[in-house]
Amino acid sequence: MKPRVLVAGFATRHVAQSAYRAGYTVYAVDHYCDRDLSWYTRDSLAFEELAELPEKIVELASRHPVDALVVTSGAETVGTTIPLYGTPPAKVERFLDKLEIQRFFEGLGVPVPPLAEGRFPAMVKPRRGAGGWRNAVVMTEEELRRWEETWPDVPYIAQTVVDGVPSSVSCIADGRCARAIAVNRQILRGEGERAHGFAGSITPFAHPLARKMIEAAERIAAASGCVGSVGIDFVAGDRPWAIEINPRFQATLDTVE
Repeated sequence: MKPRVLVAGFATRHVAQSAYRAGYTVYAVDHYCDRDLSWYTRDSLAFEELAELPEKIVELASRHPVDALVVTSGAETVGTTIPLYGTPPAKVERFLDKLEIQRFFEGLGVPVPPLAEGRFPAMVKPRRGAGGWRNAVVMTEEELRRWEETWPDVPYIAQTVVDGVPSSVSCIADGRCARAIAVNRQILRGEGERAHGFAGSITPFAHPLARKMIEAAERIAAASGCVGSVGIDFVAGDRPWAIEINPRFQATLDTVE
């Protein structure tokens, strides 16, 4: 009998497709439930708000016995009795907060854009969230106030803007060691409210800093204690600036595979 996996998160098609190709029977809980998800899943459920995720997972698992749970963005801290393939919620929590990620990078001595502390231009990011949504470069105090007025209840960090190419390194980790498997160039939307939102990737990414990014990513992923697929985002500029840790399968999975 094929192993059975339930994939849950805001967007799951890329992981569901990978699992299907690897020989799994796949079920999914997904915000969109687009038609292409149905090509790779035996059954799926949609959700509107993230708060609905746990009950949707329980509902789908009650219909179909599954052997494991794999989470994508938005589901990292969901706790269930289903065996988890990936980083436990207690370990992953720190890396869902961009201020904690900043402190983690600083503690490792990894180059990271400094906090702006009132200097401009600055990159403003919600402390929680994925995909670059709501990230914005603000040039003045007035622009920062406008961002705050648009998102009044959103805690954020503001970093010094660094120039370079958005990129990432995909790693596999066991909680103590990590191995890089791909260096990727990230494509951002480039305009509008989601100008810094993820829009695609190119793999492999040949860049003079690729080796340094690999070395930094393996060190970061190993030190994080995360398990499974771990992605480290960088800006490849005058040095590899570490930007974020993604303690789950990344959207670059399609081009990596």
